[in-house]
Amino acid sequence: MTRLRRGGASALAPLLALLTASDAAGQTLAERVRAVGTGTVRMSYVTRRDVRGDGRCVFFDSGTRPLAAGIAVGSGCCCSPGDGWSPSFCDSAVARVALSVAAGRVDRVRAYVGGRWTDSAGLDIGRVAAAEAAAFLMGLAGQVAEGAEQAIMAAVIADSADVWRDLLRLARDATRPGRARGSALHWLARAAGDSAAAGLGEIVASEDDREIRRQAVYAIGLLPRDTGVPLLIDLARSHRDPDVRRAAFLALGRSGDPRALQLIEATLTGRAR
Repeated sequence: MTRLRRGGASALAPLLALLTASDAAGQTLAERVRAVGTGTVRMSYVTRRDVRGDGRCVFFDSGTRPLAAGIAVGSGCCCSPGDGWSPSFCDSAVARVALSVAAGRVDRVRAYVGGRWTDSAGLDIGRVAAAEAAAFLMGLAGQVAEGAEQAIMAAVIADSADVWRDLLRLARDATRPGRARGSALHWLARAAGDSAAAGLGEIVASEDDREIRRQAVYAIGLLPRDTGVPLLIDLARSHRDPDVRRAAFLALGRSGDPRALQLIEATLTGRAR
């Protein structure tokens, strides 16, 4: 039997790392996760420059567009400490994601910005390309039993990722869970801005369920004013569904736009046309 000389195990560590990297070469991220079978997979990737976090909440710097405009500090709060995680502002430009895998399928997603792992549970596949991570997470968003909202948020904050078309597809897909679709609508308005207006308008006009239409109206309220307010005014005046009209008036009231206030005053005084 071959014996390892003193220090031999540590000497093998770089070789094992190389072999692991070699095995991963040519595999997609989905294939690497599926190969785990059952267990926990961890990965990390670079976030957008306007994103930071403390391990509990995700924050967006004010004044940067398109995602950060109008988002209050702390409104991106996504998680509580757990999963072998310790919060801090260290390395807050990096997102870290924990995936629970059962029989090759991801059934739970937890995402963090800032902080650090406190244990070595599961398989950590290390740093992955942000765009690949975003595409993979968007694919999970309509499937996972737990954490769809976090999968979507984690995809949106990935550096250089353009996911608004994926968000729109998810928001339109009536076969997907309502919470995932509602989260997609919210981030669609944040991530795409003016580009999302037509798609959101189509969702409100469609024969979709009432709650999704209401959430689409809310998302329109997150668009830049010159785009969102005219759409909301039109909905408030003429949409056939009273719940949609009510939601449009609420969004107009939150906007503080003079055009919105004029319509609300005219409606209250019976002068609306």
